[in-house]
Amino acid sequence: MICPHLIQIEENSSMEVEIQLSDRDRRLLSQFKSGPNGDLVIEELKNSVRIRAFSSVGSVRFDTFEIQIHPKIAKEHIRVIQMIGLTRGVDLLRRFKQHPTINTNDYSLFDLIILLLVEEAEQLIRNGLLTSYREEEGLLPMMRGRLLLERQMLERFGVLDRVHCRFDELSMDIAENQLLATALSSCTSLASSQLLRNRVQRVLGDLQLQCSQLDVAIHQPRPIYYDRLNQHYRVAHELCWLVLSRTGIKDFYANGQTKCFSFLVNMSKLFEEFIEAILRKLFHSDGFKVIRQFHSLSVIRDAVTGETYSSVIPDLRLFQPDGTGFCIDSKYKLYDQSKISNSDIYQLFLYAFAYASDNSQRRSVLIFPSESNEPIKHQLSIRCGDGTFGWVTGIGVHIPTVIDEIESNSQSSLKQSILEAIVSD
Repeated sequence: MICPHLIQIEENSSMEVEIQLSDRDRRLLSQFKSGPNGDLVIEELKNSVRIRAFSSVGSVRFDTFEIQIHPKIAKEHIRVIQMIGLTRGVDLLRRFKQHPTINTNDYSLFDLIILLLVEEAEQLIRNGLLTSYREEEGLLPMMRGRLLLERQMLERFGVLDRVHCRFDELSMDIAENQLLATALSSCTSLASSQLLRNRVQRVLGDLQLQCSQLDVAIHQPRPIYYDRLNQHYRVAHELCWLVLSRTGIKDFYANGQTKCFSFLVNMSKLFEEFIEAILRKLFHSDGFKVIRQFHSLSVIRDAVTGETYSSVIPDLRLFQPDGTGFCIDSKYKLYDQSKISNSDIYQLFLYAFAYASDNSQRRSVLIFPSESNEPIKHQLSIRCGDGTFGWVTGIGVHIPTVIDEIESNSQSSLKQSILEAIVSD
């Protein structure tokens, strides 16, 4: 069953759509409002629905309509997936690079993730699924492994045509394959198009031919540790977790197979993780060190008692080879189109002064997304009474350009801008 009405909207925008909600829509909407969906507001009016999207992208499917939120700053869904892959240390698009004719604009973000998962699963099946030894118990016509003497004595005393044994069996019913099957089973009802659902069904059917226990639910999966034997599963598993980690409405139709659900990616949080991953890649070989969320309790204290009054938590601290550290904050705000807000200015100057080892090191950096691929930089300064200065540098990041520079190993404009910002005059 496909939602008859498709509504497409960009992040950080609003629109009003003439549509009549069904009773099930209203019930699901009440669930949606009470869930973790603050970045999308849906209000029912007299003869229409008002939709306000903030800093999340993805899909929300109701009974009679579906909302698709498209990225404005990252430009395309494919860029969002590249950002997710960089934060997780895997190339989620490696299969698409082998099929350049695929038009990714034809898919929603969630369907694109499903398509990537199907591509990975097909490759795993072609190469042969991983097997491992599992401990089994059974009543066998001959001795195998270890005899379960106590059970044999209690249940089959004096009867030796069959014996109770515990043995190791080579099996494909292992966590690596069960996770793959669980995610694919979910995709059979959540993919938007019939063609994509059919493709998922075919892959799941091929998987079922080689595995005998695919109905094992993975509600609390054990951690999967990757080594040379199962490393080739990692990309597929990351896509599995993206599918299984969807949040929001979880309600089956009374009649039908399609599930009402929401899949929203918080771009503000993703951008923060993306900047951290990018900086680690850019500076890992130059003797620099990047530390995340350096929590300091000693910066702001009560002057009378000496106790901690408030904590200070910059997003990142970048340490030079000589040990000098600078604070870097990331904000998912379009400061290429407006001035930096006073609250962010105050926060960055506090970091600059609180963490400086001496007066010449009072510097901090603010990184924000930019819709332009032209260099965007804000240079702010404070002159103190003793003639010294504090500096805050705002650097605009064009997400597609930064991703392309990383993937092509070309010189990074972001790295150069940061080095210029932290070098003393």
